[in-house]
Amino acid sequence: PPPRRACRSAARVRLQVIRPAQRVHLFPDTLMPRCRPHLLLLLAAMAAASPTRAQLAVDRSELSLHPQVAAERVALVTVTNTGPRAVQAVVRLEDWDRSETGANRWFRAGSVDGSCSALLTAFPLTLALDPGASQSVRLVLPDSAAALTRECWSALMIETVQPPAQRGGMGYVIRSAVKIYVEPSGLAASGEINDMRMIQAPGAPDSVEVWFRNDGARHYVAKGRVEFRRNDNSVAATLDLLEYYVLPGARQRVRVAVPALAAGAYAVLAMVDFGGSDIAAMQIEHLVAAPVSNGRPRQ
Repeated sequence: PPPRRACRSAARVRLQVIRPAQRVHLFPDTLMPRCRPHLLLLLAAMAAASPTRAQLAVDRSELSLHPQVAAERVALVTVTNTGPRAVQAVVRLEDWDRSETGANRWFRAGSVDGSCSALLTAFPLTLALDPGASQSVRLVLPDSAAALTRECWSALMIETVQPPAQRGGMGYVIRSAVKIYVEPSGLAASGEINDMRMIQAPGAPDSVEVWFRNDGARHYVAKGRVEFRRNDNSVAATLDLLEYYVLPGARQRVRVAVPALAAGAYAVLAMVDFGGSDIAAMQIEHLVAAPVSNGRPRQ
């Protein structure tokens, strides 16, 4: 193991756990390489323990506001202290989006296209909860939001700081995220498969990658599948794709392994149902070569 002095900075590392995504971030990023195995062990232990230590339960993971309806421009998020100790928390708005693989990403408020943070008001911004106590955070949209013609989104973050249990120990921060969608009425869903390709890597099975883009003005969850069709149009295999969680203007890729197929030419047809009037589709060709025996293809 590295000398104690070499890893002394580990005691000052701040852990940040974002729920519900359970994404954990280490600070600082420039820790010495020799310390990283020790930090990974600490990270696993703290991430497993953090929901209990955090003591705070949030009554929802996402919510929608409808700006054209006055009663639906307001929402409450209730936070409860489920632990045995008094807890303080800080509340603020942040931005988020998804990567091209569908993973959540978090940003400073107002830094993402499609952010609602300039429209939203959250109150109160600090919470002090005794054991068993609950308090609601009020989210409000202004009347002017009724003029929105495109969906926007943000996140309400509820942050608690867990101090080190002992001197020289590790403190960490736990953040519970509530995703917020502001959804104007009458927005139609629109989308397309804008790319599709076969992925071939040495020593790995082939896979098909399907890229889907949300061309509309609202978010949705899209479901898709891939069919492998023979020359006579019969279906040799069907694979379900993981669901696409796509924000307006964003695109996401899903990859699935190609099943075992007999030698021959196939049409690979991808179809994605996004809830619109049409189903998005794209087709490519895939050739499965005959197995090779003694340097010659088998007949």
